[in-house]
Amino acid sequence: MRKLCNRWLLAACVALAGPAAAASQESQAAVEREGQEAAADPALYLQLIRGMQQKALYYASLAHLDAFDARWPDRGEAQLLRAHALRETGANQAAAEIYRRLESGSFAAEASHGLGLIAMRERRQDDGLAALARAVRLAPTSTALLNDLGYARLLAGDLAGARQSLYRAAELDAGSKRVGANLALLLLLEGREDAADGVMRRYQLSDKARADIRALAAARAGEAK
Repeated sequence: MRKLCNRWLLAACVALAGPAAAASQESQAAVEREGQEAAADPALYLQLIRGMQQKALYYASLAHLDAFDARWPDRGEAQLLRAHALRETGANQAAAEIYRRLESGSFAAEASHGLGLIAMRERRQDDGLAALARAVRLAPTSTALLNDLGYARLLAGDLAGARQSLYRAAELDAGSKRVGANLALLLLLEGREDAADGVMRRYQLSDKARADIRALAAARAGEAK
């Protein structure tokens, strides 16, 4: 996947003379072949687009989704990726329209998750919590969905509900730093500072992440007063 994402960079390099250049040219040719395969294979092309979104290249992914739709229209996964990209580039209304169309199909959990994230960002907390809870009901073993629901519940002051979601997420994926950060935040809000320190050490959170978690916990505690 990394080779696919780097093929444009390789194409822009100037070749140097000698054996190293020959090796570089062979490597570039291999990358270009993989790029051509991606353009000819819808599953591989969608994998390429997902990789772009994982790197937060949302505008680039939208351009590639246009190219994808021109060749393979009405693919549900492509529509889901388009909704994600629109959401992350601020086009919430357009994203929500796509998510709503997908709510009755095989991507219902992901669509409800997307609608929940939009609602939370727009400070429609009740709608957001309902959509995220619906997503978890549809995909109860998804660490990402459980984590986001747990965090949303933290923001709503529902510590008991957050605990249920976050502990499930932690046991399903013991290595997720995002889950670890939210667990530490939960423990701080519960007044269990030693336990929170232990979680931050166990998940090897950076000093900046620890400071951010403490600052957020202090802000939440101040709002509750």
